[in-house]
Amino acid sequence: MVGDHLHFLDTECTGGGHILDFTVRRATLSIDLTPAFTLLLPTDNPGFAGTDLSVVREKEIHEAEKDK
Repeated sequence: MVGDHLHFLDTECTGGGHILDFTVRRATLSIDLTPAFTLLLPTDNPGFAGTDLSVVREKEIHEAEKDK
């Protein structure tokens, strides 16, 4: 996801995603200051391993994120 955006996690911690736009009247903001994390990628999956992650896919991202 290119550009500024926030993330959310639902109450049950079973789903989440990107927040691209919102309006609030009153809110509490929490910021995670995690200095490092480990990301394990499915390199044994040919579909993932063969994907070119250097390409910016603005159109595909917009389609996946709309109306959510």
